Amino acid sequence: MESHFPRCVHCVSTLSIGGGVIGTIKAFLKKEVTCVACGKSMQSADAQVMGETFAAAVKSLHDALKQELARAPVLTVAQAQAALGAEAGTAPVHKIHGDEELSCAVVKVFRMALRHEAVGNEGVITISLMAGPANSQITKIHAPGLGKEVLPTTLLVAKVSLQDFLVLQRGGQAVPPKMAAHPILRHGHDNHPGTNVAPA
Repeated sequence: MESHFPRCVHCVSTLSIGGGVIGTIKAFLKKEVTCVACGKSMQSADAQVMGETFAAAVKSLHDALKQELARAPVLTVAQAQAALGAEAGTAPVHKIHGDEELSCAVVKVFRMALRHEAVGNEGVITISLMAGPANSQITKIHAPGLGKEVLPTTLLVAKVSLQDFLVLQRGGQAVPPKMAAHPILRHGHDNHPGTNVAPA
């Protein structure tokens, strides 16, 4: 679950300050801190508030995702590939193992949409079941574009076991590293393209 660490009000990166716990406390006793990730400065009190509101937005998204995934049927890998393949085009499909890793990947993909909510706007991320071929159902997570800050982004999630998911990202920023680490392997001799899954 998301921790309430201070976060940058601009890019919502966790503010990592050297010197351990004591160094962090000393830094946040100052009025202003600088984000290492984006180089922008902010009031330390604002960073504390962003940490709390971002954590609340993440928890809300996590709870909604958990509820929707509980409704999603478990598909065979072939069914999942067919359901995602209709939407994939040239985008890679990735394997994710475990609810926690999936939740982390979703937060990374929708980070700026979550920031939009954390600063006091209405949440824009929607989660729903979407019908696929042969009566399969996959989970669709979507955020519309919000100017230059938030690009239109969709994640399609197919549940292939209680703890394994195939995920396809359309739009948004680059695929996060944890998602990119487990691509679906494709071999010319397979009966179904992409049916061999790289080990987690």
